[in-house]
Amino acid sequence: MKICVLNYTGDRANWGCQATSRNLLGFLRSSLEGVPDLEIVTVPLPKTHPVDGLVAAAHGASIRAMYASPSPSANDLRFLHALTSERFGDILREAETADIVVFQGEGTVGPQAYLRNVQLFGPPFLAAHLWQKPVLAVNQTLYACSAADAEVVAGIFGAFALVAVREARSYAFARGIGLDELLLCPDMAFAATPAFPGPPAPVPPVPYFCISGSAVLTAHSIGSTLAAVREIAGRHGLRPVFVFSRPADGGIVRAAERSLGGIPCDVVSSDEFGHFEQILPLLAAATLVLGGRYHTSISALSEGTPVVLLPGNTFKTEGLGPMLGLEFPVISSDDVPGIVSEASRLIDAGEELRQRIRAAVRQIRSCQARFGDIIRQFVTDGVVTGTPQCLTPAPSRFPEPGPHDDLYVAKNRAPRSPLAMLGRWQLRCLRQATDFRPSLRASMARSEKARGP
Repeated sequence: MKICVLNYTGDRANWGCQATSRNLLGFLRSSLEGVPDLEIVTVPLPKTHPVDGLVAAAHGASIRAMYASPSPSANDLRFLHALTSERFGDILREAETADIVVFQGEGTVGPQAYLRNVQLFGPPFLAAHLWQKPVLAVNQTLYACSAADAEVVAGIFGAFALVAVREARSYAFARGIGLDELLLCPDMAFAATPAFPGPPAPVPPVPYFCISGSAVLTAHSIGSTLAAVREIAGRHGLRPVFVFSRPADGGIVRAAERSLGGIPCDVVSSDEFGHFEQILPLLAAATLVLGGRYHTSISALSEGTPVVLLPGNTFKTEGLGPMLGLEFPVISSDDVPGIVSEASRLIDAGEELRQRIRAAVRQIRSCQARFGDIIRQFVTDGVVTGTPQCLTPAPSRFPEPGPHDDLYVAKNRAPRSPLAMLGRWQLRCLRQATDFRPSLRASMARSEKARGP
């Protein structure tokens, strides 16, 4: 039994990518233990390459229409196969020769650019339509910038044998666009993680709180966030500890060095601690974690630490509180009084709140175990029967429109492409470059520094 996991990001330097992808592999191995001749292989999400934008410019309208179609033509599939084979190279054969394909969208479902090229959806779409493989879509947020995009997303996922999303906001959204045969299985980053054998990040000897970045922090909102950091530190006597694994989040650290004045703070980054497991003890001992990084928040919650949530690049963070059955609102990065008030509320709740978080995480892991039973049943029997209620809850209600929707749209809207004719000419020129094939292979390369198990 060969299973191919598409969109694997566990060997990237980003802690969040590691947490969700590595734990998914561990979950599959545990759930499928004893399956005869089990082989699990991975295909990475390619790093962005100029070909992705030019394919979108030259052929994006056709690709988008194909993704939206429940029955793409043989000619369309041959064309998509040619583009996807060019983009992925020989590694695409791992999906073609698999018995079952597992597509984990993570947080990549939503950017409009992916609806117009093959970087994300080419392999699972071919697996479902051309190779007639069962595709299990798991461990993901579903998001769309517009109703038109939502129709395309529904077309793509409607062809898969099983679809599970990872938080409550996506569950409500996916049910709303017609994906009725849908499961809610919490993000695999919630799963219990074995201790990493390397040195853990240092834990300050004084009370402290952690600050992560956000995909939507601007220069202005960084200033507001740091104003909140100063007030929380002063009001509660907590040392700020900045944690980041994305280079873009270094901006908030550089700004903090200039604006925090005499307030002592620490910085922990993936440059020194390249594996997400190394920062778990630091998050566990923090009074709280503040920020808009989704997986940093999950890792903190998994350790029983409360979170002050800021907006991310989609509404995924809004789905955490309702899924846990706890109140964790997403507060604007510019709302200094709101951030400070929420931090005070969490601190005042003390150990009682931490106990409630731990209880909610235990329920989540129980739900994940039931989802493992579903996966095993599908792999061994080819069908799913008796879905437990914890995987199919009634969808939560969310405000429409939500208070942060404009931020999400701005983050995911694709830049204007050149005219299709110009795009085709530029694509032809790119393909004639001597380094074209080597650069494509390089975009598929796995990171040695942060390679997972």
